[in-house]
Amino acid sequence: MMKSMKGLALRFFQTNKFIACSSIVSVMLSISLIITMAIFAANAQQTVVNEVKKIYGDMDLSVGYNIGQNKIIDKRLLNDITSQEGIQQFSSVLVTHLKVNQLQADVYAVGVENDSLAKSRYHFHKNVSDHEVMLNKDLAEALNVKAGDRVLIENKPYTVKEVLNDLDATGVAPDMLILSRSTVQQLMYEKTSVKNEATYILVKAKEDTDVLTLVHHIRQIDPDLRIDVAEENEFLKSNLASLNIFMIVLSMLLLIVTSLLIISNFEVFLYKYRNQFAIMRSIGATAKQMFKVVLLQCSFMNIVGAALGFLLALISNQFLQKWFEKLFSFQISTMDFNYRVALEVMFISMLMIEIFMLIPSFRSAKILPLKIMQDNEQIDFAQKGLRKKLGKGLLISGLLLIIIGKIVPKSEGIQVICVLAAALLFIFGIFILFPVYLSPILTRLLPVIKSFAGNVSFIAIKNVIPQVKKNTFVVLTISTMMMIAVFGSALLKTLEKNEEQYLKQQYPTNIVVTNRVSDKATINPSDIRAAIDDMISVQAVSTISAISSAELKQGNHYVSFNYALGDLKEMEKQGLLPSIPKNVNNIIIVTKDFADKNNLHVGDKMELGLYSEAAQKVEPIGTVMVADIVETLPGSYADAYMDWQNTTYKNRFTVFNRAFISSNDEKSTLKKLEGVKEQYPELQIHSYNESLKKSKQMFYQRWSIFIVVIIVMLLSVMLGVFNTLINNIHSKRKEFAILRVLSIDKKGVVRVILTQVILYILIGVTLGIFIGVLLTYVTKIIDGGRVYINFTFMAVIAAIMFGTALVIFIPFANKLGKRKLTLELTQDNK
Repeated sequence: MMKSMKGLALRFFQTNKFIACSSIVSVMLSISLIITMAIFAANAQQTVVNEVKKIYGDMDLSVGYNIGQNKIIDKRLLNDITSQEGIQQFSSVLVTHLKVNQLQADVYAVGVENDSLAKSRYHFHKNVSDHEVMLNKDLAEALNVKAGDRVLIENKPYTVKEVLNDLDATGVAPDMLILSRSTVQQLMYEKTSVKNEATYILVKAKEDTDVLTLVHHIRQIDPDLRIDVAEENEFLKSNLASLNIFMIVLSMLLLIVTSLLIISNFEVFLYKYRNQFAIMRSIGATAKQMFKVVLLQCSFMNIVGAALGFLLALISNQFLQKWFEKLFSFQISTMDFNYRVALEVMFISMLMIEIFMLIPSFRSAKILPLKIMQDNEQIDFAQKGLRKKLGKGLLISGLLLIIIGKIVPKSEGIQVICVLAAALLFIFGIFILFPVYLSPILTRLLPVIKSFAGNVSFIAIKNVIPQVKKNTFVVLTISTMMMIAVFGSALLKTLEKNEEQYLKQQYPTNIVVTNRVSDKATINPSDIRAAIDDMISVQAVSTISAISSAELKQGNHYVSFNYALGDLKEMEKQGLLPSIPKNVNNIIIVTKDFADKNNLHVGDKMELGLYSEAAQKVEPIGTVMVADIVETLPGSYADAYMDWQNTTYKNRFTVFNRAFISSNDEKSTLKKLEGVKEQYPELQIHSYNESLKKSKQMFYQRWSIFIVVIIVMLLSVMLGVFNTLINNIHSKRKEFAILRVLSIDKKGVVRVILTQVILYILIGVTLGIFIGVLLTYVTKIIDGGRVYINFTFMAVIAAIMFGTALVIFIPFANKLGKRKLTLELTQDNK
């Protein structure tokens, strides 16, 4: 009996080689895609960990006191903190400001030990001894020193051991001195007569330690301790939140697209199978015998396809990284092939595919032959009314969940669940309703198609309408692929734009010059503006001061706010500020946030005061008029700007801080500014384009894993879709042969096939873009803010789809059109 079952299974493969091979290819592509995605997902968390390490090194916590607390970490407290059971390694760090003699100004300084924890945190490589110093590149250039040179700090000579790179990609980089902890400890003791062991303690926790529990235990030592957790950095928290949303939504979409891909690729196989079952049941085969045949065939296709899929995923992991690096000119995070995850996913996928195949096939094996034939040839959806009600119900439920998500506070985790559930309901609702309404829409468009595209296209599309049910999975697979592309590219585009806007806030113009000694009035803003304005390539230049504090009178009390002085009229010429009055002596420009909090409007008078240290109170100093209210002030986080001419508010803190330079030849201006820097060595020169370039490099490195995920998925799904379309065309070879007999020639066959293929792709792409944009705006509710749709990427994907379809299906259709009619009409090609 077993031999006869094997014989039946073998004969089926011999008579249906193309269908069997296509099914194996479908399994291979599906499993390869799922394995690749699983490995990318497994490496996603490591990518975030690597990003944390780039900023914080190996530390998990930093423990210390804020400067204003006037507390120190002595030996007893250091021992209490570092003796906690969950700590694997610690490093004491002293932070202060030390005077650099050549600048005659204080610079941020860090005293460190020569351990791996401190090196990873502050990104230095060599050991630093008591008479050595490390400094950032920009500061080294300002002092005109390099490794091996000497620099005077606090009137003492130190040898430059290493020059460190500036982190320009995060904005305007601060200057930094790195010395040995013992050196900084001694210098601090000479100033304060206080023996401080550490300002902060860098802590690395043991692998099995809960970091939050460790934080709780340390805080019990002294509730005033400030404890910073590396993962809780706001920027990284934002990226991690986006990462989690992306992975959750992408996982749901991949589950849908993979299921659709498997079902659509097996549709022809199952269609053919059911006809075989009907014939074999008619001649006496039992349901048990049919099940054994199905089991043998499914198992064979699964094993072969899964093995090939595993190899494809392995090869892709090894070679795709290098290919993408060359293609997009960026270095991606190394992703090891996780064999355990790959094997687990492969076996689970094989089980799912086996179920997909066995359930409908076994059901067909049990029922009577006539019923099998009727079900197989049914061209319309069963229970259409129920499908409509279900689809509309899902859409209404999704809308209600969105309303709940808007009402629930953002701090509640239920908002994320509601919004993601709403997105899923919207997708399923549209997927259920779309096939039901597709046939009526195409039927109404037939006269228009006939008028504009001719009879051949009319026939091609008319033949598609009865087969909507059969080809639904093809269209929905293309839609899901396009949806993922739209959603993923929109997320990445939004993150990229947000980083650009963050930089733009610091760079109102393409060149910004800053004063690294902003606590000393060493530069006259008029002089520096005149020196820069004389350059031919400079179109305009404006300056602002460091931020200072003033008081706004509100009734019987004062409200503190931050302000800066600047060249308001020059900033107006540069387009950095709106139109302002000619007389700038008594005006003020405030931010919208500050105006809303204090009920201020354009034209209002503001009574201001300044805190008097001598009188120990706020003293009235004058009034200013609100000239304008803006969203943000260029290049500063101040609440308000006043003009340099308003000398009433100029004090020892409002010294030159930044110059905003508009240039029509950036390279020439940057070169000439080096000459100005020789005159004013305390200046730092920053280029927006250079910072943006470095920021993009960091962005691509950070998000490269997801860029690769989207591209690999699109390529895999595209191949699967085209394989399915080829299967469908093969199943209709007799139909094309009949058309050739009745009305069309060989070229007509090519045109019919291309029309149908392009129609499937067009419908799928259009629906996918619509749902993708809808999904993007629905998930926007979670974190708010503006979203950016990447229309260029959408157009490229659509163009690739259509272009690849033409390259594959023109020769395929041409070959099909040349086949002998007698063979095509007599061969069973259902």
